[in-house]
Amino acid sequence: MNRLLAIPLILMLTAASLFGQRLYRFYDPGDWVTYTNTRYVTSIARGFFTVYFGTNGGILRYDMNAEKWLAPLTVSDGLPDNRIRRLAVDRMTDEIWVETARGGSYFNPTWDEWRDNQTFPSEKVPQSSIQPNDLPMLFPSDNFSFMPGGTLVDRNLMEYPITQMLRDDNEVVWMGLWGLGAAKGDLRRDDLKILRFGPYDADIAFLDRDGEDFWFLGGSDGLPGTITHFDRSADHWQYFEPMREAGIVSDRFSAIAHDEKNVWIGTDMGLVRLDKRNGSFRSYTQFEGIYGEQVNALLPIKNNLLIGTDQGVSVLDLARDSIYAANSPNMRGRPVYAFAFRDRIIYAGTPYGVFTLELGASQWRRLAPTSPDLRGAIYGMQIVDSLLYTAGDDGVVVVNLNDNSDKLYDRNTKFRNAELKTLLVHQGVIWVGGSGGLFRLNKRTGNWYRYTTNDGLVSQRISALAGDGDYVWIGTDQGVTRFFWKVFNRSDWLE
Repeated sequence: MNRLLAIPLILMLTAASLFGQRLYRFYDPGDWVTYTNTRYVTSIARGFFTVYFGTNGGILRYDMNAEKWLAPLTVSDGLPDNRIRRLAVDRMTDEIWVETARGGSYFNPTWDEWRDNQTFPSEKVPQSSIQPNDLPMLFPSDNFSFMPGGTLVDRNLMEYPITQMLRDDNEVVWMGLWGLGAAKGDLRRDDLKILRFGPYDADIAFLDRDGEDFWFLGGSDGLPGTITHFDRSADHWQYFEPMREAGIVSDRFSAIAHDEKNVWIGTDMGLVRLDKRNGSFRSYTQFEGIYGEQVNALLPIKNNLLIGTDQGVSVLDLARDSIYAANSPNMRGRPVYAFAFRDRIIYAGTPYGVFTLELGASQWRRLAPTSPDLRGAIYGMQIVDSLLYTAGDDGVVVVNLNDNSDKLYDRNTKFRNAELKTLLVHQGVIWVGGSGGLFRLNKRTGNWYRYTTNDGLVSQRISALAGDGDYVWIGTDQGVTRFFWKVFNRSDWLE
């Protein structure tokens, strides 16, 4: 290649990577969909059948006829930055112009693509014909109170002012409530409906899929977080703020799991139990018998819940509602980061490899494959058939539990020395994530493909993974992304 041509190309690729914009064009629209914190609306515009909300987390799209949300537009679609300063839409064609912290951009709905470095058409910004002071007394949903002047107040006296408004031709006012997100006010009925969308927190520490119910825990890297519930069947988002919910011992989350009746959440101060039937919370701490303080791992087994802490293992007997320690001397005082279970044997990931305990026994034993590959810390584990998959300091180790043989995918050579924190085996495909992006094994070639923001990730710091048929849900420090992975003739599968 001509060197003079190569330099501009390199600069272009570097700029795209720095801006977090999707670079690879072999994906179809909808292959990557990111959900993040969109509670701060900066602008509102209307298209032909769609209302657009510019937010701190991309562009939300609401179908007025179907009265439901469409997939948002974010950096995963090619938007240069999720932080929208201004938004303009052509009402007849649904062409979109945005002004972001990284410049202007234009969206062509025919080609489903963004074009950068576009001049923002200020003349297309709609001028609101109504102000908050002009609103009549409205009756909000979800136990909020409407205050004259355009402010909503919740049961804890938190205030959410209306900062953006757009009135359409049907006596409907579309609003942005600062800190609460989008809303729809019907002036004919005097009601106000809050249109929640996306996780409460952008930084996703953990996620869990329970059929059509998704749970997202905010607060990565030990920061305070909020619990988000997404009911996909009803397209409904719900938030639980720990400091305002009785029964939640801490807002610093460290694990999540579910069984038929409960959602279990680990924190730095113990265990939280969410009853699915009535939505009530209850906490268990060292005073209730948990051996240790921080809960790092959870695994329901029949009528018991395994609890891995910073000091070892405890078991919650659900029938008796009692907790007891399950440690031998070689496990007592040792942190546990992950669990797996097969054929009456419990597997625990620790800073020193994997330890096993047979149900009914009292002595933990170290799992020692035929080669010494399980020596470092294990943060993610899963058993499929007779294979134990682990991710940790050594890399990815696959152990055949029938003959104790193993295969190592070395962290330095296969994963660019990236920190590996989460693992998922979904429909026979191995996925791992951590500080360096998302990695997926191609068993046909033996290569690991590394997904980054060039592909469509909102961030390369991966915290959690969940399988969902042809999709994988990816938790990051900038939101959660749903990825349509099952296209084997696509370029990411050909390497």
